[in-house]
Amino acid sequence: MRKFLATAAIMACTISSTAFFTISSASAADMAPRYKAPPPILAPVWSWTGFYAGLHAGGGWSDSSITQRNDLFPGFDTASFGNGNQAGVVGGGQIGYNWQFAPNWLLGIEGDISGTGIRNNNTRPITTGGAPIGPFGFNHVADQNVNWLASIRGRLGWVWDRWLIYGTGGGAFGGVDYRTDYTG
Repeated sequence: MRKFLATAAIMACTISSTAFFTISSASAADMAPRYKAPPPILAPVWSWTGFYAGLHAGGGWSDSSITQRNDLFPGFDTASFGNGNQAGVVGGGQIGYNWQFAPNWLLGIEGDISGTGIRNNNTRPITTGGAPIGPFGFNHVADQNVNWLASIRGRLGWVWDRWLIYGTGGGAFGGVDYRTDYTG
């Protein structure tokens, strides 16, 4: 019986040591990996805040009525140039800044300047009593040139995602050359 118990004890030690070595020989590389889902990608929040600059081009027109009186020579008739319609190309640039706050309101400021090609030239004969003076063609000449346009404006608006509804107001300025002359 002693042999049987000794054999049983040896086998028990062998089984337990085999189990110990088998369990202890497992490593993390043998385990199934655990994956985490990537964090969700958030859509960027649209904001109108910031500086901007740009260029513009187009056309413009002016409508004016020109009348020239001759106070130096009272016998001459007043020259009426009629409708001084003029048109031309307009081009320039603008720069501004917008600030979005609370979260759907917007305040901004913008300035622009443009050069123009809006020009008009009119010539009418100098008359007295409705008849032209002399055979040489004495004339009234009127030139009008809109050289530049500019403005500076404030802006108040309501923002909804990529949409902006706004009102604007400010001052506008222009450089206009006007010349009258007599020829003949």
